[in-house]
Amino acid sequence: MTVTDHATTLSEQINQARERAHAQAGTAIEKLAKTANWLELRETSERLTATAALLASVKFHLMVMGRMKNGKSTLLNALLEGTTQPVAMSTGRGLMAVGTLPTTAVLTTVHYADKPSVKVQRIDGSSEEWKFDQYLRDSVLTEDNEENARLFEQIMEFQIGFPAVLCQAGVIVVDSPGTDEHPLRTKITETAARQADAAIRPYRSDVLMGEKELEEDTKVRKAGTRIFTVVNMWGDNQVDDRLRAYVWNRYVRDHQGGPKWDNQDLADRDVFFVYAQHAFLARMAGDAAGVERSGLGALERRLGEFLTNERLPAHLHKHATTAIRWAGSIQDHVGQREAAARADQRRLQDAYIAEQPKIAQITAQADKLPGIFERYRAQADIDLRTSFRQAVADIRQALPEHLESVALPSGEGLTKVFQNKKMAAEAAAAISEFTTDRLDKWSQTEAHALLEPIMKRLGDEVKAEVAAIGEQLDEINFRMSGWTVPAGDGNIRLVSTTERVLSAVAGLFFGDVSAAVTGGAGGWRGAAGGISGALGASILLGALGVGAGIVLWPVTLAAAMLAGITWSSYHLDERVKKVALETADQSLATLPDLSGEVISAKVAEFFAQAEQEVSAEVKAFITEQVRSIEKFVELNQRDQADKDRTLKEMAKIRSSVAEHVATLEQAVAIAKQG
Repeated sequence: MTVTDHATTLSEQINQARERAHAQAGTAIEKLAKTANWLELRETSERLTATAALLASVKFHLMVMGRMKNGKSTLLNALLEGTTQPVAMSTGRGLMAVGTLPTTAVLTTVHYADKPSVKVQRIDGSSEEWKFDQYLRDSVLTEDNEENARLFEQIMEFQIGFPAVLCQAGVIVVDSPGTDEHPLRTKITETAARQADAAIRPYRSDVLMGEKELEEDTKVRKAGTRIFTVVNMWGDNQVDDRLRAYVWNRYVRDHQGGPKWDNQDLADRDVFFVYAQHAFLARMAGDAAGVERSGLGALERRLGEFLTNERLPAHLHKHATTAIRWAGSIQDHVGQREAAARADQRRLQDAYIAEQPKIAQITAQADKLPGIFERYRAQADIDLRTSFRQAVADIRQALPEHLESVALPSGEGLTKVFQNKKMAAEAAAAISEFTTDRLDKWSQTEAHALLEPIMKRLGDEVKAEVAAIGEQLDEINFRMSGWTVPAGDGNIRLVSTTERVLSAVAGLFFGDVSAAVTGGAGGWRGAAGGISGALGASILLGALGVGAGIVLWPVTLAAAMLAGITWSSYHLDERVKKVALETADQSLATLPDLSGEVISAKVAEFFAQAEQEVSAEVKAFITEQVRSIEKFVELNQRDQADKDRTLKEMAKIRSSVAEHVATLEQAVAIAKQG
């Protein structure tokens, strides 16, 4: 694989938009950080610097998903746009494996790295590093399902670092296994899709849009993910009016409830016809005209418009608003120093000495936070383990009736006695799909319903503690220098330090767990439903990881069944189902106990992340406030000439901060317009 030249590509569109965002807001945030640093407001400066870095390092999550052998990996290889530097590829020119048989074994996430790297993330939460050549060789599905079960049943995801041009522009791309390959793999894919900025769904032009594929399309749309539909031109198929009409009526009219075909432009519905193989070959050859002829260029332009005109403005709005809040912190400290410079020396010094016990008490008050989180962690742990046990009990009760209603295709006809392994696999697959669906529903509904009120009570209690700390510090400032939180200054809305701290941690309780815990690394929405939704999904995967024989690979369950079946043709399908139920029930009976420790570990992990983030934020807030008090006490003791110089400096800073805030507010207004 070699470096390629491009015309206006998706990566170029994104890079240009990022440069505009930096011009609109990034420079102002960086200047605010320098001002805070000059004032020795280290914590505020660090937060502004981090905000500028997050704005500059915007990440978009782009997923390719769909049925096996629809051309997902080929399309993704073309979208990656080649590499920024030569990479030795022992198995071919594309990072994603392609072939005549299914190849993608598990979810594969690709981010930018100068040198290729591979991390294997397992369902139980553990991980290991692979050599890049090992990944290219061993990550591909074999022709043997039993061998696939042995190789991949505990692997949730491959995380690849790779010098792809598109990834360098800030796009994290995700290749998925076929959504008809395995029920749990499908759930993992659907969970990833809920966190993506956009999903590309290829369909083969010769086998267009089956009912199951369209049902999956609906699920992804309901989760709020933008879908770009690709008709991957297969064989000798050509894009003509008959094909356009069929796709419109099938997908837009019948599936989405749109009008009937009347020569509309399918691109208006984010539907594109792409010769994926031609696109890949043209991209590798640096043939921009060939890429355009393949149809990939039109898809990239529309995708680029969406990411830069809709997703990037939301990102800009978020970080510019955060910076405005921290600019208010600078203005507060400027006001405190101005008040201190004008205050009576003797009175302020006496007040400072008198306030020392209260300052120490406030510092100690932050130490209460870990205990608060521990109480709610224990409650969440008990409630979730109890609920999971009941969910498994309900599955065991409902499974016989469900399996009775399932027809085993290999159980029909005179040759069914020769289809023993296939019948066992079909029964096992039905059990696996039913179990996975029910537990997935539990994670999204019951687990979420249990966690939501717990997190709300936790949030309310934490907010009360933070508010009390902030109010006490504001009162200390008032008693010492007469400074109070200002109502505002022109167009600048100055919020209290308490409100700023609360805004920094609010994401943990109101939906954006990604922003609060991972610094925004989890995509534009982060985990759906906040920490409740993220924890529920994590528990699901962890719990299922310990019950691999039931829900990970149907072939594992089928193999366990075979020894218990007497292979005569008389009522063979009934006996297969009976043995399948007995075998599955034995594993399901142990699942709550096996999963209990996993649930506890996941709960502890999430609460530890939340507690660490909140405690660090609150302690940093207190540290900066206490240091600022010491700073303005020192200022107050200077001679009058020095105080006058300080007052002039503070006036200049106040003016420059106001200008930077005005720039950021303009950026926010532009972002709102999209």
